[in-house]
Amino acid sequence: LIMSAIVFEVPFATQTSINLQDAFSRYRQKKQKAVLAKWRMEELAKIRRAQPEMMAALRKKFFEVAMSYVGVPYAKRYHQPDSPTHNSKMFLDCCGLVRQVLRDIKSEFGFNVGPWNQAYLFDTLPLELSAPEEMQQGDLVFVSGTYFNTNTKPQRHNMVHVEIWAGDGERTLGARWQRGAVQEHDSYKFVSKTYGNMTYHFRSIDTWLMGICRSYCSEHPWSISKYDPERHSIFALQDEPAEQEQEIKDAQELGPVEQKPMDGEPGPMDGEQGAMDGEQGAMDGEQGAMDGEQGPLDEEQGAMDG
Repeated sequence: LIMSAIVFEVPFATQTSINLQDAFSRYRQKKQKAVLAKWRMEELAKIRRAQPEMMAALRKKFFEVAMSYVGVPYAKRYHQPDSPTHNSKMFLDCCGLVRQVLRDIKSEFGFNVGPWNQAYLFDTLPLELSAPEEMQQGDLVFVSGTYFNTNTKPQRHNMVHVEIWAGDGERTLGARWQRGAVQEHDSYKFVSKTYGNMTYHFRSIDTWLMGICRSYCSEHPWSISKYDPERHSIFALQDEPAEQEQEIKDAQELGPVEQKPMDGEPGPMDGEQGAMDGEQGAMDGEQGAMDGEQGPLDEEQGAMDG
């Protein structure tokens, strides 16, 4: 009986270690470049936003991008399988529309908006406007209210809806009806069958235009984690290179920079609806507002509540 030998080739440990070190070094450099790019985006955006003409241009673009979503249905579950909107590539509710626009042009705003709902957006806008006459195109009008169904979990601040001010009388842009789509509305005022005690809150987006998006509410910090990987990880930049400082100085000297058009087409929202409301979770069928829509729409078609 002849036994054949089986030979295993084992690479030298030193060679493996060197390859792993090289791979990790390349990965670390890639991550550091991403951190640096994010830092540059935020700093340059803040400088440009501080210029009134740049803020006005960004405000206009914010509304124009929002208008590009007119016709996008509210949520898939509210559209029958045989309807043309059931298989839509995108669905946007009220806060989902605002978040999507901010994400589309985040490089110009200079921040990444959080994943939460209209209550979160409300907390990030501290500049309160006392009357509709003070509103500008792109500002947001929020609606607070209390649910008629006592089993429905209240929203934070009882904030149930948000729309974008169109800048033409009382007209607004938003996803108001569950079985409808993103559309312009003749007025920000409407009647809901799901919640009452409705109050309208007018907020300026000027802080966003200056590149600032954080919660101003001490009760709701809206933070996913206090850990900052960009400061405490091995991928953090130890020393900011001199070219960074020069880039900021150059931006200050250049003054107003022409706004660039949005690159590419808007991408689809994550999930069917894209509406997230932090610890409360995404709106589900039981918590979604089923309000009667005004005008020719069916009574079962409701005003959304986030």
